[in-house]
Amino acid sequence: MIRVLAILFGALFTVATAWALGAILFRKLALTLEAWERRLLEFVVGSACLSAIIFALCAVRFIHRGVLLLLGLAAIGYAGYSGALRFVGKPFPPLPRLWRWVFIAAFAVFTYLAFFHALMPEDSPDGMAYHLGTVFKYQQARGFPRITTDIYANLSEGVEMLFLFAF
Repeated sequence: MIRVLAILFGALFTVATAWALGAILFRKLALTLEAWERRLLEFVVGSACLSAIIFALCAVRFIHRGVLLLLGLAAIGYAGYSGALRFVGKPFPPLPRLWRWVFIAAFAVFTYLAFFHALMPEDSPDGMAYHLGTVFKYQQARGFPRITTDIYANLSEGVEMLFLFAF
């Protein structure tokens, strides 16, 4: 049970940090968007920012659990302090009642299936060897190690940087 809670913490902390970084950037840029449009784009742009930060930390071999925890707490804390997490923008017009319930039902089923599928142990060769295997090597080496025996280690590592943050 402790392991499941640690996995959930890693996933939620990564999402919160990425969202906070995106909110900080959007606040600094003073963009005017619809409320939910802004929230979703903050997460996507924040994920790219977090991935770039983790890449830079890997390049200088400064990947430590404490550093990543401090980075996340600082981003979330600053976003809250600066008011970047406030819900701003004009809301979308409300959905008709039928479409709202159809969306809620479909979203609930998908969320239930995806949540329990995500908690299952990784058993795909691609997931164990490339996605998580390479991330594990990065974590053990505190950054980018020299990997000459794996062709997949030379591929782009965008999402894997977020896996490393959650790892």
